[in-house]
Amino acid sequence: MRIGADAIDQARAKANDLGMTLADYIETLITEQAAPAFDYHAHQAAFQSFVAATLSTAVCYRVLGDEEFRNAEKYALRTAATLFGRRPRRPASMGESPAEPDPRIDAILKAFAPR
Repeated sequence: MRIGADAIDQARAKANDLGMTLADYIETLITEQAAPAFDYHAHQAAFQSFVAATLSTAVCYRVLGDEEFRNAEKYALRTAATLFGRRPRRPASMGESPAEPDPRIDAILKAFAPR
């Protein structure tokens, strides 16, 4: 098996951050972090986060004016960066980010729009 130098460097750095040997870190990745339950929990967290964010955004659109909304958005982005670090870079394996917004997001916002 061949693993690229960049991936090995990232794994070594992460193992070092965790106080683990590279071998222990790789074993942990295989035995604990690749389990089927991880996929479920990651999917569930993403799903619930998306629903909560969409509902919150819809409420904000109704309540705040454009300038207030943009200020709140900037504040949320700054706070997220402070709490969680910079937004992670999109992995190259996922390809380029779509140029057009996802139409499903517009559909969800319309679903919660004032009637």
